[in-house]
Amino acid sequence: MRLVSNNHTHEQVNAHLTNSPNGLVNFLQSNCDNMEDEENSKSALSVPLSKPKGFVELRSSSQSSSSNASMEEQSIGIPVQDVSISSTLPSSSDLAPPASSDLEDALIRVSELTKKYWKAQEVAEKERKARSFLENELQQKHTDLTKERAIREMLEIDQATKNRDLVALQANLKDSQTSSESHLKALSEQYESEKNAYGTKIDDLNTEHSQLSTRLENALSELDKSRQEISKVENVVTEKENKLVISQVESERYREDLKSKENLLEQSASHKDELQKKILMQEAEKKIFSEQLDSANKEIKHIKELLDVSETKLVEKESAVNEAEKLLLQKNEDLNLCQSKFTQQQEKNKIQLKLLEEVNMAKDDFEKKLSDLSSGYSVLVDNFEKNQNELGKAKDEITSLHKYIDEIESGLKEKDKDILLKNDELGQCRTEMDDMRAYHEKSTVILRAECKALEEESKQQISELTDGNKNMKLFLNSLHQKVSDLESESEGFEQILSGKEEEYLNSLSSKDKQITDNELLISKLQKEIECLKQLEEESKGKKKEYNKQLNEMTTSNDAMIANSQKLLDDLRGSEEKMRAKVEEIKLLKTSLLTTEENLQKKDTELVNFRGKICELDMSYQRNVKLLEKAEAEKIENEKKLSKVELDFNSCNDELREVRNELSGIKVTVMEKEVAAANLLEKELRRKNEYLQASQAKLHKAQIENRRLDSMLETVQKKEVELVEKIGNLSSCKMVLLKNIDDLEQKAIDDRMIIASMEAELEAEKFPQESTHVRIMILCERVNDVHKKMIQSISGVLVHRVEDAPIATHVIAGNDHSSLRRTSKLMIALSCTENILHMDWLAHSARAGKLLPCKNYLLLFDKKSEKEQNIVMRETIRNGRACRRSGGLLFGYSIYFCKGVAGKSSPPEHELNLIISSAGGVFLQELSQDCYPENTIIIASDPVTDNQRDEPNVEMVAQEGNGFFTSSWLFQCIMTQELNFQVYTKKSLSTPISNRKDAKYSRSRTGSLSCAISVCSIDSSKSGLTRTSRRTYS
Repeated sequence: MRLVSNNHTHEQVNAHLTNSPNGLVNFLQSNCDNMEDEENSKSALSVPLSKPKGFVELRSSSQSSSSNASMEEQSIGIPVQDVSISSTLPSSSDLAPPASSDLEDALIRVSELTKKYWKAQEVAEKERKARSFLENELQQKHTDLTKERAIREMLEIDQATKNRDLVALQANLKDSQTSSESHLKALSEQYESEKNAYGTKIDDLNTEHSQLSTRLENALSELDKSRQEISKVENVVTEKENKLVISQVESERYREDLKSKENLLEQSASHKDELQKKILMQEAEKKIFSEQLDSANKEIKHIKELLDVSETKLVEKESAVNEAEKLLLQKNEDLNLCQSKFTQQQEKNKIQLKLLEEVNMAKDDFEKKLSDLSSGYSVLVDNFEKNQNELGKAKDEITSLHKYIDEIESGLKEKDKDILLKNDELGQCRTEMDDMRAYHEKSTVILRAECKALEEESKQQISELTDGNKNMKLFLNSLHQKVSDLESESEGFEQILSGKEEEYLNSLSSKDKQITDNELLISKLQKEIECLKQLEEESKGKKKEYNKQLNEMTTSNDAMIANSQKLLDDLRGSEEKMRAKVEEIKLLKTSLLTTEENLQKKDTELVNFRGKICELDMSYQRNVKLLEKAEAEKIENEKKLSKVELDFNSCNDELREVRNELSGIKVTVMEKEVAAANLLEKELRRKNEYLQASQAKLHKAQIENRRLDSMLETVQKKEVELVEKIGNLSSCKMVLLKNIDDLEQKAIDDRMIIASMEAELEAEKFPQESTHVRIMILCERVNDVHKKMIQSISGVLVHRVEDAPIATHVIAGNDHSSLRRTSKLMIALSCTENILHMDWLAHSARAGKLLPCKNYLLLFDKKSEKEQNIVMRETIRNGRACRRSGGLLFGYSIYFCKGVAGKSSPPEHELNLIISSAGGVFLQELSQDCYPENTIIIASDPVTDNQRDEPNVEMVAQEGNGFFTSSWLFQCIMTQELNFQVYTKKSLSTPISNRKDAKYSRSRTGSLSCAISVCSIDSSKSGLTRTSRRTYS
């Protein structure tokens, strides 16, 4: 395989190489295009043009035809752009290979040379960059040198000008010295005469200057004080403006919260209206259903009356039939026909009774469905009654309806029982009828046999009598002796026969009459049977109508059941919604509590802010007075300065006059002047120094006056700014007053809403013996027995400390364990008075209802009362009074110092629950705006230095109630009585004797009313189960 084809020679390759590297690339590319057309080519030459630095890479692999040896790939990097080839590029003689050798050595040389070339180019580029960098540095240095030269030239020019000025000054000094020497002699005499007067004037000026300086110092000190006061006022104003902005933001937040709460209340009212509408619809449907039930009951009563009438008629007819059967002996066949008809009628009656029984069964199923619906509805109503007082009325109406339905059901059951009894009686009657029929059949058979036997006997007797007569007639002639006897016997016998014949004839006549009567009765029975058939047809039509009505009733019942199911689903959804709304209402109540507390805080802040505004007004008036005084002093200082300037001008005029006079006086005696010249020069030097000092002082005084002027200008500017700020403050006052009025109106509206919600909550509250109670057990571990007992009285078990404020019944003692001071018990004492014995739960579970709590209060546990130092009767009484007035700690804020919570007292969240349940406020930190009189600080015993060093603790303790311990607080909660006389330990800086006895002598059993405390909603919350048992001393 050859790298190039046979058409190109080595000379052409050398020519291309000598021309340029790009020519070599073109040459190799043309060869590569020609070689790609060949099929047996195994070498490839690729020129990728995507090199990032602008290079083209050529790869080639060749194989010689003689030795079949493979060569390694060679890559040649050649720039694509036009590159100026320097002298380092090899010449054609270096690149020309021998004629008989391969091109591979040439290519290797070319690659090495190109690498050297590009390395040389890179080195040259680096040298160029270094040269350019050095040239730039040289240019910068040249510019710096030119600047330095210019500065030097300027300095030289300045020095030359200064030297010229110095020469001129020296000349002037020489001239002045000569002139001064000429004038000093003349001035010396006059100067001595005027020296004393000028000294007195200078002394006066010095005294006035000292007075002015003292006044200026006083004015400056007063200005500094006024500046400090103004800065303080500005800081206070900025703080108040920030507080105003914060209060405005909070008021906007509260407005948004109130709007959202109003929207929620409107939504809840709309939901209430919808539920009331649904209830009204249900009541209307119930009324319609009750009317349908009444109509069905009326129809059932009418049918029952008809059945009673038919039964009475059947009884009468059965009696008549029995009598007819007794009487009818000959017409049994007709009677059998009548009996067959009667049996058919009885079968029809049985069918009717079966239909009635099916109707009763359907009615029972319907009543069962109604009972199921009523039970489900009663459950729904019970659940729904928990949330609304109006639904309580609906529940009463529903219970009355249920009572009415129960009465109807009981009446129907009694009627069903009566029907069953009557059916039993009818069955008995039917069995008796069957027995009577069997007896009548047997009796008829016996009577017929007896009649036949009598007829046969009579026939036999007649035959015997006829035979006897014949024999008698035959033997009359022979037996005359026995004729008399036989005649007497025959007469008696004949009499007997005649009587029997008469009786038989009478019986036959009576039987004929009975047959006629029976025929009449049969006709009547046939008529009555026709009437019964008509009645049966009518009853069939009524049955059809009744079946139609039943079908309609069943369809309507199905529809009612579907509607009731839908209503149940709706009621369940509404219950869930109502529960969610109740939770939202609870959240709203809590938020309202917080808003009220915030409003109270804001009211107090506004009162404080008004007081601070009054103080600012007073301080502003004081500052205005001080500014007026400073202006008056400024005017006086200006007057004095004007006087000093006038005096100084007069002195200068006098000096000028003296100089003019001295210049006018001629020198008479030169010798005296020469002698006195030295002295005069010394004195003049001193005077010149004194004048220079006085001029410097005057210059300083002028500078100070300028400073004072600038200070006055700044003070005037600040006055203008203060006036503007006062205007802004007045506008802010007006805005605040408007906001206060709006907030007061909103507070009144909120209080009205809260009062209405409280009324609703009080209406929604359950009584003390309600089925919805929340029970907390403190004396024992809760087990399944306790849970079953609580479920038997439909109560709810409460475990957690967080749920202790909602517990309505707290079981804190039994026969084995006594009362213990735990966080749950302290929370419960602040929230409920039902602190009970375990017997209450056991007895209530036995009775199956809630027993009154008065007989089960823990009032006789003397041991625990001695241990805890309490009287349980008094604590319950005090707790009741405190709950009426908002709680034991209502109006107080409690702060726990560091190191108190968690060691000898409960953790922080339990302390927060204890204080909030007692109506107090748990402070996370003390602020300067808090009221010391209403703040209680709980510290360790003794108080540590770290606790005293906490921010604002020492100040609040000195100005307020001092330091107290957690045991004192827990004892107050256990007794439900705040007694500051028990523990009067305060800080060392504030003795106890300085405190007012009125603050500490009161025994707090109540405060202002607060209906929205945690304890007032104790029966409307639910709790989860999680035990927390811990005792604290």
